[in-house]
Amino acid sequence: MPTHAFVLGGLTVRSWVILGQLPFALLVLLLLCAVKRTGTSWRTAVLSTGAFAAGLALGTTILPSVIGAMAGGLGLWVLAQRLLGVRRPPLAVAGLGLAATVAVGRWGCLLNGCCFGTVTDLPRRR
Repeated sequence: MPTHAFVLGGLTVRSWVILGQLPFALLVLLLLCAVKRTGTSWRTAVLSTGAFAAGLALGTTILPSVIGAMAGGLGLWVLAQRLLGVRRPPLAVAGLGLAATVAVGRWGCLLNGCCFGTVTDLPRRR
């Protein structure tokens, strides 16, 4: 499995960190800000966003893929907001953020060669 890396100011950073993990971190920040904009307290926003992060881990444990992570994260995020009393969770922000995260993450998988194989020299079947 090839691991591509970039050198940024003397620091070597793998492509998966930039295109795979960074979008998830930005999504968590986006969800935190979106929940806060609904007029809820910072406590509620942080707890529901923490539930999203825990759901990512739980979803990956049950279904080890990006789909499992997203399903677990979104499920626990909505459940936590219900339990914390948020009337209208910002689902549009969550949906657009999840789609963008998966799209950017796929570029990380393509560069890293981890999910869909690697380039081959074998001839094509006809």
